[in-house]
Amino acid sequence: MVSFVQPITGAKYDVSSRIVLEANVADQSNLLSVFWYLEGPDGDTVYLRPANGATNSTYNVGERFHIVQNFIHGTSYFSTGTFKWHVVVANKFTTIDKVRIFQVGDETSIVPSFSVAQVVNSSGRINVSLYNGNLQPMKNYQVKSQAYLRADKVSSLAGNIYYYNSSSANVGLWNGYSGEEQTTLLSSTRNTPDFFSDDELYLSNFGFSPSIARYGKQGNHLGNITNRYGKSLHILKLGETIFSVEEEALGGKRRLVTYNATTGSYLSNSDIPSNLPVYGLFSFNDPNRVYFMTRDPIYSSRTAFWYTDRYLNTMSQLSVVLQGRVVNQNPVMISNSEAWIFSNAGLYSYKTGDRLLQQSINSSGNLRNVNSYEYNEKAKTLRYSDNIRHYFYSYSSRNEIGKLIANGAVVFLED
Repeated sequence: MVSFVQPITGAKYDVSSRIVLEANVADQSNLLSVFWYLEGPDGDTVYLRPANGATNSTYNVGERFHIVQNFIHGTSYFSTGTFKWHVVVANKFTTIDKVRIFQVGDETSIVPSFSVAQVVNSSGRINVSLYNGNLQPMKNYQVKSQAYLRADKVSSLAGNIYYYNSSSANVGLWNGYSGEEQTTLLSSTRNTPDFFSDDELYLSNFGFSPSIARYGKQGNHLGNITNRYGKSLHILKLGETIFSVEEEALGGKRRLVTYNATTGSYLSNSDIPSNLPVYGLFSFNDPNRVYFMTRDPIYSSRTAFWYTDRYLNTMSQLSVVLQGRVVNQNPVMISNSEAWIFSNAGLYSYKTGDRLLQQSINSSGNLRNVNSYEYNEKAKTLRYSDNIRHYFYSYSSRNEIGKLIANGAVVFLED
């Protein structure tokens, strides 16, 4: 029923080659359907095509089809390795899937070689571009489900991409490498949730009252925590304790509140000194010394540092002062003894012993304009963004890896 013309069996092509897919299809019975698809090295579908533009036509006995399609590697699909071209033919008796195998470039490792995903809303669709650690393009795909036409907020854990879809009020996830395994985690939310991710994902402020939903790396629901006082502005998990900076809806009073991470039960709370705006939480894995950053009590252009313990018995201001306003997020933890903090005065390093040092890094961007940042421990790579570019900086070599246009969200896939 199917005879392949090209590529020949076992053909090997260079990266970025133009590859002609050609086959003849004929049957002595009435054909019910003819279609073909190209399977990439990552196990995903590169192309899916009916032979004549429709998948459920009735064909004449003995009718012959000539399939010709050009596949240009490196335009929208970048992975290398073994490709499988499937031609599927069905009649009233059986369905036959014939496969021709060929290779492009070297075999791709079983572990995906790309580590960065850029997620862009374009004309009502979600387009995803994948890049390796050197920001070389590896693959593009479009998230397939009609339910996920927008991705207003994006986060990632262990290769999965979490998103918030404001048009349908859904929070869900898909596999970042293939775009498959789409799952809705929760729906019918009243308010846009805020993402907080570490070794778990936290979604705050959804439902009929402020609460925190906890999810594992694969989207498994770990439980809900009902906020004691108001919406969570910042969240930090430390051992079995969750620290939440909460703001009351009426009056705007701010508190630091703790919960048991396993049971979700309320533990304690303490007022934020002078009800100052809180910019973030961090700790060097010491539950008896949890730091938080606020606006300086005297000079609004400065940032003050405070610390407390797991029981919130005391809140003490440190003598350390940053001469600038920090980006409103938790700092990134470079190690168990160092955190990096961006502000409108540049990049700072906060180390154990309460030492604050300004950092000079080799960047093509203006560090004073950074509005978000994150750190990937496995890749030892810092991502920081302004309104124009996403920049990637190697902590190991202390050099800029590259940059991407700030079009849509950018997340690390590898943990």
